[in-house]
Formats: sequence, structure tokens, C-alpha cells
Amino acid sequence: MKDIGSVNYIRIHLFPDYTAGQHGGTLQPPQRKSLVNIKSLATQATVENTELADLPQRASDVDTAVKQLFAEAGTNTDGLPLRDLLALDEALQRHHSALVDNLAKLQQLDTDIANAEHELDGEEAAADPAKKNRIEQLLSRLHNEQAARLEGASANRDALRTQFSRIQETIARILNEDTSLPSACVRCFGSRGSPSHRFLLHSVLLYQLLC
Repeated sequence: MKDIGSVNYIRIHLFPDYTAGQHGGTLQPPQRKSLVNIKSLATQATVENTELADLPQRASDVDTAVKQLFAEAGTNTDGLPLRDLLALDEALQRHHSALVDNLAKLQQLDTDIANAEHELDGEEAAADPAKKNRIEQLLSRLHNEQAARLEGASANRDALRTQFSRIQETIARILNEDTSLPSACVRCFGSRGSPSHRFLLHSVLLYQLLC
């Protein structure tokens, strides 16, 4: 009789057509909380008006949250589709590093361009045509590199946003698969019995699935 209230009994005997999804396990409250937090961080990072310079921090926040999911004491991640999430996070880190590199180089280019322009306006450049020409050529190279770096940073931004969106979608799928059995219980028993009976049944089922 004890087995009648078990999760396996409910799945096998009451919902024989139910499949648990790719991860084949049930999320524990700490796991669910961590996943919801990661999804929230990824959603915030995809806000349209997010500044380019703010994206590295947003990516770091998501990466830190993903790592915490696997490092938290008492959080058992066995059986979940972690390879998907880890692969997305690894790609996120690569795009993050590329963006940080481009932004750092752009900052240095701004300084170099300002110095060259200041030197071009100086007396020595005005008195020495050859020096003025060298500075102008240097400025041309710096501006070309600046344009290339800006294009690269823009591509990094688009790639990061794509990764944020994929992380959101993956977590949404994990959460949806985990809640599909309780939903099936509600659909099956929601229209049967008295309100008090349905409430008690729902409570027992949800307790069994979450514990």
C-alpha cells in the first residue's frame, strides 16, 4: 500500500503515456531556484537598451550563476540536461572574452587617437611636413582599426544576445518538462470529485513530486 502514493506508482500506473523529458529526473527546490535565477539574469541581459559596455558584466553574472548551480552544496544535478546548459555557458564565456578584448582595445585606440590628434595640432607637425604626414598616416591606421574593432564588438554583442536567448529557452524547457507531470495530474483529476477532495489530491500529488 505504501507504494501507491509513490512518484513511480503515479507515473507508471496513472500516467503510462507520460515521459519525463530529456533529463528524466525531478528538480529539487534549490535547483529550480537556481535555474529561475539564471533565466532571470539572461532575460535582463537581452534588454534592448543594454549598453555595450555593460554586457561583459551581464555575461559574468550569468556565468557565475551557472557555476553556482553545479557548485552548491546539496544540489544534485545528476540526470538533468546539464551538458546543454554547460555548452551554452562555455560559448557565452568565449563571446564574453572576445567582447572584453575588443572593448579594451577600443579604449586604448581612443587614447592613441587623441594623442595623435593633439600631436598633429602641435607646432612641430605644422613646421615639419614629413612629420605631419607620418601622424596623418598613423591616424588613418588607428581609425581603420577602430572601425574594425567596433564591428567586432557589435558582432560579439549579437552573439552574446543569442547565447542569452538560448540559455533562456533551454531553462524554460527544463522547467516545463519538470512541471509536465503535475500538470497532467491536474488535468486528470481537476474535474472529478468534490472541491475539497480535488484540493487534497492535488496537494498530495504535488508534495510527492516536489519532495
